Amino acid sequence: MLEQDKTVRRDTQAKVSGLYKQATKAKTYFGLLCCEALFGPCETVARALQSEKASAKGALECVSALRQRMHGLREDGFIQEMTAKVAACAERNNLKIPLPPRINRTPARLRDTEETEAIVTDVGEQQWRCEFYEALDLVTTELDRRFDQEGLQVAPLREQTVINAANGEYSGTRDYCCTGARSLRSNMTQRRLTHLAVMHVHSDILDRMDIQPLMKRFIDNTPERKSTFGVFK
Repeated sequence: MLEQDKTVRRDTQAKVSGLYKQATKAKTYFGLLCCEALFGPCETVARALQSEKASAKGALECVSALRQRMHGLREDGFIQEMTAKVAACAERNNLKIPLPPRINRTPARLRDTEETEAIVTDVGEQQWRCEFYEALDLVTTELDRRFDQEGLQVAPLREQTVINAANGEYSGTRDYCCTGARSLRSNMTQRRLTHLAVMHVHSDILDRMDIQPLMKRFIDNTPERKSTFGVFK
């Protein structure tokens, strides 16, 4: 109808004609089944990751379930089920089954034997199986590239730490603060640097000294140091 309708532009008619030819091929239906099998679970995981309640731990659990689903698609029964659907749909809707590829035989002058050449071609289910596995490998590779990063492995631990702190649950691990170290670096003078260099050179003498009184004297010297380093006992 569109080919005879003069109100439709020729380029549009050509596109419609091309889409119609693709729709009459059984391989197109097989491709749609492959997309549904591959991208259906991926879309479900994507919606879960975009949710307001998404978390780093939940994201990794979703990806782990998705990987198991992708691994299950490699079973022979799944491919046979899809090819059976394609064959039934092709018979019901008169779709075109792809023809075997042209066989390229080795020229007789290049062969060292007179025996019949054994030629194996990937047609039908075997050819579609290879194409489906290739697409499956691409999806699996992208999952590994995106979710096997070091930062994503650490994110659930940080997330759990924040949740525990918000709930008032603290671990028995000692908390370390680098406020004093930052203060020493920001207030470093040449005189203090020289003193530290001398202490480093004569570290053997320093190891035999009791530095606790020196540290207490250094901290108690000014109120600013007391607020920075705390009370030293």
